[in-house]
Amino acid sequence: MDKNQLLIELEKNLKEFNSIEEKKSMITLAIYEKQINELKTQKIQEVQNYLSNQVNFYEQDIKDYKENINLTVKKYTEEIDKLIKSYDYLYIKIFKNRQEAVNNQTMITGNVIQLVENKQNKKDAELKKINNQIIALLQKKVNYSVIVEECNARLNWCIESFEKDIQEVFENKFYQIELYKGSFFEKLRRKILNIFSGKKKLLEILNNYKKENLKQISDNNDIKVINIISITTGILKQLQNVEEQINSQYNEAIS
Repeated sequence: MDKNQLLIELEKNLKEFNSIEEKKSMITLAIYEKQINELKTQKIQEVQNYLSNQVNFYEQDIKDYKENINLTVKKYTEEIDKLIKSYDYLYIKIFKNRQEAVNNQTMITGNVIQLVENKQNKKDAELKKINNQIIALLQKKVNYSVIVEECNARLNWCIESFEKDIQEVFENKFYQIELYKGSFFEKLRRKILNIFSGKKKLLEILNNYKKENLKQISDNNDIKVINIISITTGILKQLQNVEEQINSQYNEAIS
C-alpha cells in the first residue's frame, strides 16, 4: 500500500470511528433516560397503589378522594423530578465533556494525517520538527483517552448513584394492606367500624402522608440535591484540570 492509499484508508477509518462513537454516545444517553424513567414510574406507582389501597381498606368511594390523592402524588412527583434534574445536569455536563474529548481525538487524528502529507520534500530540520509534532499529537490523543474513560466511569456512576438515592429518599415504608383475609366475623367487625369511623381514619392517613411523609421526603431530598451539586462542581473542576495538563504537556513537547 503506497502513501496515498494509506492516507485514504486513515481518513476512512476516522469517519468510521466518528460514526461508532456517535452511536455509542446515543445508546449511553438512551440507557440513562430509560432507567431514570423506569425508576420514577415505579416509585410513583407504589404511592398511588398505597393510597388507593387505603381507600379500599376503609371502604370509601375512590371518587371522593381522587383530588386528594392526585395532589399528594403530584407533590411526590415534583420531589422526584427535583432529584432527577440535579442528576440530569451532572450527566449532561459529563456527557458533553466526553464528547469534546472524543472530538479532540478526532481532530488530532486529522492533524496527524495532514502533517504526514506535508512531510514530502522537507529538509531534515523541518522533518524533525514535523515528527516531533506528530509524536506530541499522538501522545495528546492518548491523554484525551483518560478524560474519555473517566467520563465513562462517571456516567455509569450517575445511574448507580441515582438508583441508590431514589430508593433511599423515596423509600416507601408503608405496610401493604391485606384486604380479603380474616374470618367472617373479622370482616364484619371491620365493615361496621368502617361505617362509623372509616372516613375519619382514612382522612387521618391521607393528611398524615402529606404533612409528615412528604415533608420528610422533601428534607432528605434537599440534602441529596445539594450533595449532587457539590459533586458536579468537583467533577467538572477535575476534568478541567486534566485538560489543562494535557494542553500544557503538548505545548512543552512542541516548544
